[in-house]
Amino acid sequence: MKGFPLHKGGGTFKKEVVDIVSLVGTNPLPVFVSVARLSQRYVVRNIYLVCSEQSMTQSGTIETGKRLKKFFQQKLGLADCSCISISDVSRKSEIDLVIDEWLSKHTTEDTCVHLDYTGGTKAMSVHSHEFIRERLGKRATFSYLDARTHSLFFDNELPGFADLRHDIFISIEELLELHGYELKEVHKETGEFLDTLLVLKNQVDQGSIKRFLKDWKDKLRPMYKEEESGIIQKASVFRRRIEDDHQIASIAKNIPANLSEETLAVLSALPDDRKLLDGYGCLLRPTEESNREFRNRASKSAEFLDGKWLELIVLDAIPDELEGEPIASGANLVAHRPDLPQFELDVYAMRGYQLLAISTTTHDRIPLCKSKGFEVILRARQIGGDESKAMLVTCLGQPECQILEESLAFDTGASRKSFIVCGIDDLVSLSERIKYLLE
Repeated sequence: MKGFPLHKGGGTFKKEVVDIVSLVGTNPLPVFVSVARLSQRYVVRNIYLVCSEQSMTQSGTIETGKRLKKFFQQKLGLADCSCISISDVSRKSEIDLVIDEWLSKHTTEDTCVHLDYTGGTKAMSVHSHEFIRERLGKRATFSYLDARTHSLFFDNELPGFADLRHDIFISIEELLELHGYELKEVHKETGEFLDTLLVLKNQVDQGSIKRFLKDWKDKLRPMYKEEESGIIQKASVFRRRIEDDHQIASIAKNIPANLSEETLAVLSALPDDRKLLDGYGCLLRPTEESNREFRNRASKSAEFLDGKWLELIVLDAIPDELEGEPIASGANLVAHRPDLPQFELDVYAMRGYQLLAISTTTHDRIPLCKSKGFEVILRARQIGGDESKAMLVTCLGQPECQILEESLAFDTGASRKSFIVCGIDDLVSLSERIKYLLE
């Protein structure tokens, strides 16, 4: 099912033969969705993708058009697809000239043309729409994809508000490929820390997770994590830390007396080969461990306890389906593109073609959380466009969550319907918050 547009009964259409002209902006997803839907309504003879050339004053979309062409050919079976380039997408004369040359060369008196003006600049939409309408009259039809209702609206037709998330499906791999990325890594299961995760989830449900979080923040994180370089990876560095730092050394000497029952329960549930405490509840000291052995045992557990567990709590809260349709999800997504920085998402969910990007952090201070909020909103828009949603899951208190959400909404323009901030008290109801964004 994933990756192929599906039509599940949304009405009977008259199968006209048309050439589709689609304006291509910097985000290829809306163009893909529109053409996929139009290919269900019409018999498509040719597809022409109108792209912008790269210059000092405008972004180039020709490479985007080439990736779309590949998708239309491979995923939709639409072989006849070509790109048209415009050197200046702001000038009416240039847009009119390109459209005029294309019409003269590729259309006859019997050709019906459908223009989808979802992508491209406002000038491209206005001038190409006007030119084609005046030239072809009733042989021209028009549409655009509305991001708010997920519906394709046709000029001169009453809106049907058909939610295309029910009909058009694309996988996260294909969405990244549309943007030129190659998926390198994604996790879809809880992995080896399942028992530990169950203990943490139980504490979330019972409202006692705050004791573990406080112990980790005040006592264990300073032991296993350096502020500059992150989780300690060398046994020798850890030994010096628990011996030379007076406060850390005091905690390390008597772990059971310094940690809550909740924290001890979490540490006891770590896998046998990832233990931080021995059978008596005392700290395991890497007296004879190599750096590699220390990393495999202590560093991996510290990374999990420092925040990976929260990613998996969120992943587990994502429903498998919504309104009878599957929801795809995963965590720790990593994708590469040669000319851009690495693309990462803590957690994601896909409903149809809509992306929900989720960032998680165990921090409980607004400044540290805000940078994660900026990042997830940017990531969501980067590949999911205006149709995407974003969510930030933190360990903030409720007043701080509201302050941060309002601040990020003001700074980024994100609406309450497309972005929310969750705090420590929301962890027990994450599934409902996720459903709210995906509905």
